[in-house]
Amino acid sequence: METTTAFDRRAYLQRGLRIILTAMVISAAVTVVAESLPVDLRPHLAVSIVLGLVFGPFACLGVNIVSLITNVINDVPPEFCALDLVTVFTIAYFPYRMWYSTSLGCDTSSPPSLTTVRDVAKFMAIMVASSVVYTVLYNLTYGMLYGTFELAYDDLVILMSVISFSIIFGMGLIVIFRYMGIAFYVPHDHFKKHDSRDSVPGWAFDLTLFVAVVLAPAILVTYPQSAILYPLTAVTYALMFIVLLKPITAMAADDSRQHIGKYTFNGSLIERIIVIFVVIGLGFSLISGYAAYNGVLSDLFDHGRRLSTVFYMGATSLAFFMIALLFLKYVETRISNPLGGISEAARNFVDGSHQTMSSKETLEEYGRYTDYDSEIGVLARSLTDMTRDIEAYTEDIRNLNNREQMYLAEMSVAATIQTSLIPRDFDRVSGKGVNLHGAMIPAKYVGGDLYDFFMIDDSHLAVVVADVSGKGVPAAMFMAVTKALLEECARPGSGPEEVLSRVNTDICRNNDESMFVTCWFGIIDTVTGRMEFCNAGHGAPLVVRTEGEVEFLRTRPCMALGGMDGVKYRRETTELHPGDRLVLYTDGVTEANSDYHGFYGEGRLAEKATADAGKSISEEVSSIVEDVIAFTGDAEQFDDVTLFIVEYIGQGSSRS
Repeated sequence: METTTAFDRRAYLQRGLRIILTAMVISAAVTVVAESLPVDLRPHLAVSIVLGLVFGPFACLGVNIVSLITNVINDVPPEFCALDLVTVFTIAYFPYRMWYSTSLGCDTSSPPSLTTVRDVAKFMAIMVASSVVYTVLYNLTYGMLYGTFELAYDDLVILMSVISFSIIFGMGLIVIFRYMGIAFYVPHDHFKKHDSRDSVPGWAFDLTLFVAVVLAPAILVTYPQSAILYPLTAVTYALMFIVLLKPITAMAADDSRQHIGKYTFNGSLIERIIVIFVVIGLGFSLISGYAAYNGVLSDLFDHGRRLSTVFYMGATSLAFFMIALLFLKYVETRISNPLGGISEAARNFVDGSHQTMSSKETLEEYGRYTDYDSEIGVLARSLTDMTRDIEAYTEDIRNLNNREQMYLAEMSVAATIQTSLIPRDFDRVSGKGVNLHGAMIPAKYVGGDLYDFFMIDDSHLAVVVADVSGKGVPAAMFMAVTKALLEECARPGSGPEEVLSRVNTDICRNNDESMFVTCWFGIIDTVTGRMEFCNAGHGAPLVVRTEGEVEFLRTRPCMALGGMDGVKYRRETTELHPGDRLVLYTDGVTEANSDYHGFYGEGRLAEKATADAGKSISEEVSSIVEDVIAFTGDAEQFDDVTLFIVEYIGQGSSRS
């Protein structure tokens, strides 16, 4: 690998000094906090592991200095101070070496991050391995000083403490540093030396590590004679030194500045979920520790409140993150990655008029997810059909010879998209206590009218009518997005104001063209007839009662969807009685223009709906639409004529 920039030794040393000082400050702060805690939790034991992973050799020196100062202040014997320097540097340098030399399915040239489940699993595996190495080396160190070696319950508790705090502290530090844009230390190409170590297989180093941390304690527990303690300790440290020589992957980069980019919460879905789990894991650990400290959780091994608190915190955090890994893996495999692949394929297909990704490549990407049984499969199949249609229509457009033909072809594409998304299978809610029917007559200049209906649960029917601003393909596509968002956000138990708020937020997030959509959204309880609704800038629908009364559901106006983020929508209610009919429409009906009689208007619509109340709703829809068309006469139709009627009959009734 060739370096991309010239090596600046002065900048390198300055950066190293900054890392040393940063590591000293963090290590000293955690040590002071640890000593002030009412229970000896020892969180400072995990600091060297985490800082070594993030900041490399310079951080190892920093924590070494703090450890030496702490030992001197506490009057620790000189021989222990000397051994402690070796031990602290070894356990601090170990995770850094492992991250950049052991892949575990991850990129060894990338600094620590929590952007994928593999990265999280690798991070946890290295933290656990580092904690085991820590426990073994410190027991050997104490054994050499005091002539005995004994693995006791205290050692298990210390191990659990180091594991839990290294995982929680490490994850939190990585997220914070990435969010702040703080540079991580990575192995640089300037110091990559190709020698005989590169020819040694990686498993040989891993076998050496296994021997170092497993064989020595096993021998000492089986044969605890002090005569073998000293040579075996020396051999263990020698084997650990061999492990630390494992070749690492170098990165060609500027030594003075190696930013990995700010961590933002606008990233992928799995990144945001991982951060949430980090916070939840910390909360569970603190709660279990607090419960153990106050005696809520019993002391399992009768070793006192301190060891019980540490054990429960470690066991809780370790168990939580092991279970979380399984859940995160499922989310990443079945939800996050498919959505990311579909989204990227769609974006690349659209960008640059298919120059980034061809339709064949796009369809191949969609094809990876079309067999999914979830909503992802539905989305992939829908996008597959849409991509094929767009490609076919686009090919037809390329063959047109003039602007007028291209424009008419574009309108044809928009009309096809629009009409294909309008539901016609009205019988799918048969037996649900309602009859409904609708019709839409696209104008020559295709807009973005929409009516839709779907069951939220067994007893709640959602009905919607909407009108997108603009004309042509953009309006039709915007309508398709609005329809999908309404169905996605309408969840059991949600009110119409909540649904429109969610849809408005999603539309505003990526609304670069500043389009908007007026919308009337209602939820009908098919058992009781109670209807809750919200009006986002749309015309007021009318209700034709069985007694012949006509009521327009007028409300204080709210802003249309996509107009501004953060808008609050108001919920309104009304009661439908058996036989009542709800007439929904767009302005293509009331603003239908006649050269001689002006606009069709709400009054004419109310009169016609009342007169046709005795007909079936399918006949009534046809009658009103025909009346609108007859009213306009020879005048050109400039907007879609959309009408949707819902008749409430109550569950258990039947009426055609």
